[in-house]
Parts: sequence; C-alpha cells; structure tokens
Amino acid sequence: MERCLSCSAPCALKLAALCAAILSLPASVDAPLFAAEDVTLEGKSMETLARVSNGDLRKAITTLQSAVRLQGPRVRPQTVLDVAGAIPPAAVQAVMRACATDSFQAVQDAVTDVIADGFGVRCTALVCFNPPT
Repeated sequence: MERCLSCSAPCALKLAALCAAILSLPASVDAPLFAAEDVTLEGKSMETLARVSNGDLRKAITTLQSAVRLQGPRVRPQTVLDVAGAIPPAAVQAVMRACATDSFQAVQDAVTDVIADGFGVRCTALVCFNPPT
C-alpha cells in the first residue's frame, strides 16, 4: 500500500491517482461535484478552500462540511476563511504594509490589531512569511 500524497491515507495507487485528479480539477467543474449534496460555492470559494486546506483533501472536506453547517448550502469565501480560522488577506496586507514602513510602532499596532481579532501571533507570522497569492 502506498500513501496518498493528497490526503495522507494509505491507499492503492489507483485511489491516489483519483485524489490527485480531484485536487487538480479546475474551479469551473465544482458544480457537478457538489450538485448531489445541494451545495453551491459562491465567488472564489473553491480557490479559498484550496488555499486554506493547503492541498489536504481531508481538511478541505472537513472545512467545507463545517462551512455548510454554519452558513447553509451557499458557501461564500468569507465563510471558508471563518471556519478555517484563516487570517483575512486584508489583515495580512496591513501587517506587510506596516513592515515596509520600518517603524516598530506601526508593526506592533498592526500585529496587535490582528491579535485583537482573535488570531495568534504564530499564525500571523507564518502567514506573513508565506502570504496568500
């Protein structure tokens, strides 16, 4: 048995290939995949889901299930971010802009704002060193 690179589960090679095929599907084909569950991904929800799950299929499925339970069958990108506990891109950009000013006080204020919104320092630092594209 091999381990699937997409979902880390022990699986046969055929299943691993299937997982890779699912993860490489373009966002435009999400409608047939979710039609049976009556789930609609609005806007850039698919891209957001792929980004916050870092290619982990199990995490993507769990995040999507939680988003549907929280918000109903119409999933928005913000709902995916909320469920995943991801720092919003605007907050990351604010910290990065503060870093560019060479002012310690500006950086401290920006990070304090992110922490006040409920995000941890470690998470903030990791996202700033690997910002979303």
